[in-house]
Amino acid sequence: MYFDSNNFYFVVDRKKDLIKVNGMQVSPTELEDILKCHKCVRDAAIVGIPDKDHGQIPKAFVVLMNDEIANFQSADLIKYVNDRVAPYKQLRGGIQIVPELPKTPNGKLSRKDLLNIEF
Repeated sequence: MYFDSNNFYFVVDRKKDLIKVNGMQVSPTELEDILKCHKCVRDAAIVGIPDKDHGQIPKAFVVLMNDEIANFQSADLIKYVNDRVAPYKQLRGGIQIVPELPKTPNGKLSRKDLLNIEF
């Protein structure tokens, strides 16, 4: 992500990572950045999961802060995100808590491995 010289905000994702909801493109990075601003979240990743009504819907995989596990309510976190995005970007796929996010050997997030957790 970056701002250009005219203060336009750009979200840069790999095309294959974009989620297509009702024909609209959703950037996983945008949703991940919102999640990571929440006090309970240490790390987060978003993937698109199949949905018969919308094509795909965003689903969050979240690593919680250790001291926030007891206070965590998934409905609160979903509301936190949904209040900050357009309706088509909302976390209709829900949230799954994981101990760690899968990484590639070079340390990057492995979205493919997240999908294997789901299915």
